[in-house]
Amino acid sequence: AVVTQAIPADDGGSTVMVRPPDAGATDAMGVTAIATTPGLWDTLGLRLLAGRTFTAAEHADDETPVVIVNERLARRFWPGQSALDRPLPVVNARGEITTTLRVVGVAPNL
Repeated sequence: AVVTQAIPADDGGSTVMVRPPDAGATDAMGVTAIATTPGLWDTLGLRLLAGRTFTAAEHADDETPVVIVNERLARRFWPGQSALDRPLPVVNARGEITTTLRVVGVAPNL
């Protein structure tokens, strides 16, 4: 079984602000975040373009926040480079980093 906040490409989820690499505090952009438990990609029959899906250990360990980004964000933030293992800062309205996620996978644009 899988628990998810929304189905990818279904306009669900919540908006969070992320900062591109080497950008200033005011250069954040809003992205849709969908919380899910491990197994979503397999359940939907979708394949990642790179990397891997979430693991149960990561779900239980809030100290190692990880994220799967879509291809569009990966190309925008890291053009011509792999997005895997890259930091993705999440910022608040003042542009202050509240947490940094680590990219473990790249999903196709849906």
